[in-house]
Amino acid sequence: MVIRNRQLQSEKSLKYYYKNKEIVIKKQITYKRFKYLSDKRFKKIDDIRKNACHNIPLKDKKCNVCGTTSDLQRHHEDYSRPLEIIILCRKCHNKLHQDRKNHTEVENKS
Repeated sequence: MVIRNRQLQSEKSLKYYYKNKEIVIKKQITYKRFKYLSDKRFKKIDDIRKNACHNIPLKDKKCNVCGTTSDLQRHHEDYSRPLEIIILCRKCHNKLHQDRKNHTEVENKS
Protein backbone atom coordinates (compact mmCIF):
# COMPACT_ATOMS: atom_id res chain seq x y z
CA MET A 1 0.00 0.00 0.00
CA VAL A 2 2.78 2.43 0.93
CA ILE A 3 4.70 1.63 -2.25
CA ARG A 4 1.63 2.34 -4.39
CA ASN A 5 1.09 5.68 -2.64
CA ARG A 6 4.74 6.61 -3.28
CA GLN A 7 4.32 5.71 -6.95
CA LEU A 8 1.18 7.87 -7.21
CA GLN A 9 2.96 10.74 -5.48
CA SER A 10 5.92 10.38 -7.84
CA GLU A 11 3.61 10.40 -10.86
CA LYS A 12 1.80 13.50 -9.58
CA SER A 13 5.12 15.20 -8.92
CA LEU A 14 6.35 14.43 -12.43
CA LYS A 15 3.14 15.73 -14.00
CA TYR A 16 3.36 18.94 -12.00
CA TYR A 17 7.05 19.30 -12.84
CA TYR A 18 6.51 19.00 -16.59
CA LYS A 19 3.54 21.38 -16.57
CA ASN A 20 5.39 23.98 -14.47
CA LYS A 21 9.02 23.23 -15.30
CA GLU A 22 10.28 26.83 -15.41
CA ILE A 23 8.61 27.77 -12.13
CA VAL A 24 9.90 24.65 -10.37
CA ILE A 25 13.47 25.22 -11.55
CA LYS A 26 13.40 28.87 -10.42
CA LYS A 27 12.10 27.82 -7.00
CA GLN A 28 14.77 25.13 -6.70
CA ILE A 29 17.56 27.55 -7.57
CA THR A 30 16.22 30.18 -5.17
CA TYR A 31 15.86 27.63 -2.38
CA LYS A 32 19.34 26.22 -2.89
CA ARG A 33 20.89 29.69 -2.89
CA PHE A 34 18.98 30.60 0.26
CA LYS A 35 19.99 27.41 2.04
CA TYR A 36 23.66 27.79 1.17
CA LEU A 37 23.72 31.45 2.10
CA SER A 38 21.67 31.19 5.27
CA ASP A 39 23.09 27.98 6.71
CA LYS A 40 26.72 27.13 6.07
CA ARG A 41 26.16 23.74 7.69
CA PHE A 42 23.77 22.74 4.89
CA LYS A 43 26.55 22.02 2.40
CA LYS A 44 28.38 19.90 4.96
CA ILE A 45 25.21 17.95 5.82
CA ASP A 46 24.38 17.48 2.14
CA ASP A 47 27.91 16.21 1.44
CA ILE A 48 27.65 13.74 4.32
CA ARG A 49 24.38 12.33 2.94
CA LYS A 50 25.80 12.02 -0.58
CA ASN A 51 28.97 10.33 0.66
CA ALA A 52 27.00 7.93 2.85
CA CYS A 53 25.11 6.68 -0.19
CA HIS A 54 28.14 6.40 -2.44
CA ASN A 55 30.17 4.65 0.22
CA ILE A 56 27.76 1.72 0.27
CA PRO A 57 29.94 -0.99 -1.26
CA LEU A 58 28.73 -2.76 -4.38
CA LYS A 59 31.05 -5.71 -3.87
CA ASP A 60 29.14 -8.90 -3.05
CA LYS A 61 25.86 -7.27 -4.18
CA LYS A 62 23.62 -8.25 -7.07
CA CYS A 63 21.12 -6.52 -9.33
CA ASN A 64 17.63 -6.42 -7.78
CA VAL A 65 16.06 -7.12 -11.19
CA CYS A 66 18.16 -9.70 -13.02
CA GLY A 67 20.54 -10.89 -10.29
CA THR A 68 23.81 -10.24 -12.11
CA THR A 69 26.84 -9.22 -10.05
CA SER A 70 28.73 -7.24 -12.69
CA ASP A 71 28.59 -3.55 -13.68
CA LEU A 72 26.39 -2.52 -10.73
CA GLN A 73 25.03 0.97 -10.06
CA ARG A 74 22.97 2.69 -7.37
CA HIS A 75 19.49 3.96 -8.25
CA HIS A 76 17.50 6.52 -6.26
CA GLU A 77 13.72 6.24 -6.45
CA ASP A 78 13.42 9.51 -4.55
CA TYR A 79 16.30 11.98 -4.29
CA SER A 80 14.85 13.47 -1.11
CA ARG A 81 15.71 10.13 0.53
CA PRO A 82 19.35 9.72 -0.53
CA LEU A 83 20.07 6.72 1.66
CA GLU A 84 17.27 4.63 0.13
CA ILE A 85 18.86 3.09 -2.94
CA ILE A 86 18.29 0.14 -5.21
CA ILE A 87 21.22 -1.81 -6.64
CA LEU A 88 20.85 -2.36 -10.40
CA CYS A 89 23.15 -3.43 -13.20
CA ARG A 90 23.81 -0.85 -15.93
CA LYS A 91 21.46 -2.58 -18.39
CA CYS A 92 18.50 -2.71 -15.95
CA HIS A 93 19.20 0.83 -14.73
CA ASN A 94 19.14 2.22 -18.27
CA LYS A 95 15.98 0.23 -19.06
CA LEU A 96 14.26 1.59 -15.94
CA HIS A 97 15.03 5.20 -16.90
CA GLN A 98 14.01 4.60 -20.52
CA ASP A 99 10.68 3.07 -19.43
CA ARG A 100 9.99 6.04 -17.14
CA LYS A 101 10.90 8.50 -19.87
CA ASN A 102 8.54 6.79 -22.31
CA HIS A 103 5.80 6.64 -19.66
CA THR A 104 6.01 10.38 -18.92
CA GLU A 105 6.07 11.27 -22.63
CA VAL A 106 2.84 9.33 -23.15
CA GLU A 107 1.22 11.08 -20.16
CA ASN A 108 2.31 14.52 -21.35
CA LYS A 109 0.75 13.95 -24.77
CA SER A 110 -2.64 13.09 -23.28
